[in-house]
Amino acid sequence: MRYHFHISPPGDRVKLRILESDREGLLIAANFSGRRRALTTGALLGAFAALPLVPLKVVATTHWEALRLWLKGVRLVPRLDAAAAKERNTCLASGKTHAYIA
Repeated sequence: MRYHFHISPPGDRVKLRILESDREGLLIAANFSGRRRALTTGALLGAFAALPLVPLKVVATTHWEALRLWLKGVRLVPRLDAAAAKERNTCLASGKTHAYIA
């Protein structure tokens, strides 16, 4: 996968574009455009008031998807311990020892 980023210098507006491609061509194009606003208590409260239940929706949908996976029989795969991760060229924050189950 290859990612191409285009970011305009921030001013009154900011623009960001991310293109993801593989050997066969473009897969995803994502764009963001926003305008500068003052970061004030009033602006933050206004944003929260406009979308007050979004944090609850994120938590609820995350748990819903976890339940669906659990009902399908998907089980948790323990992480590698730090020594085994180092052998595989991977870093993990956990130093706990677990048997790796593929």
